[in-house]
Amino acid sequence: MRVIAEIGSNHKTERDCLDAIWHAKDCGADVVKFQYFTNYDLYGVSGERNLTPDIISLSEVAEDQDIEFMCTAFSTHNYELFDSCVKTHKIASAEITDMNILNTVNSFRKPVYLSTGGANLTQIEIALHRLKDCPVTIMYCVTDYPARIVDFRHLEILKEHFGSRYNYGYSDHSTDVLNIPTLAKRHVSVVLEKHVNFTTHTNTPDHPHSLNKTEFKMMIDHLKGRVPPLHTKEKCPWQRVPK
Repeated sequence: MRVIAEIGSNHKTERDCLDAIWHAKDCGADVVKFQYFTNYDLYGVSGERNLTPDIISLSEVAEDQDIEFMCTAFSTHNYELFDSCVKTHKIASAEITDMNILNTVNSFRKPVYLSTGGANLTQIEIALHRLKDCPVTIMYCVTDYPARIVDFRHLEILKEHFGSRYNYGYSDHSTDVLNIPTLAKRHVSVVLEKHVNFTTHTNTPDHPHSLNKTEFKMMIDHLKGRVPPLHTKEKCPWQRVPK
């Protein structure tokens, strides 16, 4: 099972973003994922850009740290802008009916993680048809934040309906550290996405449904059968440089 560290909105500075990449790698994540959007991308209104990282620079840092980089881009322009930075595209459940985004991502012919959220089977079928030139992993997710009830029968419905042509994964919005991730693995999810907060910020939108570093590392060690070390005092490489 591949594990994605979803950083989401859990950052306020460039240093937060840089540290997030190192912490994700240190925990054993396979992928670190950011989001890039403007108020217009999400809400159709003008206004200042939300605090979003320099994606190209972060992708280079991730490459140096030997961890795969991903970014949910939320608009056709941003997907085109950052296509060269990623090996796999992630389409959020809110964009599953956006034909422009689907067509744009399909033109890249790269693997896609498609979150299904509250979409019905017909909407998912249409999205998959639009992504016909891409290897798609269908991501089951519950769109409550945090998710308190998770019914994996819905994942089984997806698998039964769309069959073995696709891989399946789980985008986990719960704060459960062991039980729900383990169930996802038992239901043959090949990828698990989990929100994480490696900072001390508690007033970010994604904080209520995010794991801290200790919890996230415990989850990965459990899923991958690793025995965690007794203790570690290692710090980020750039934190060791005297200011």
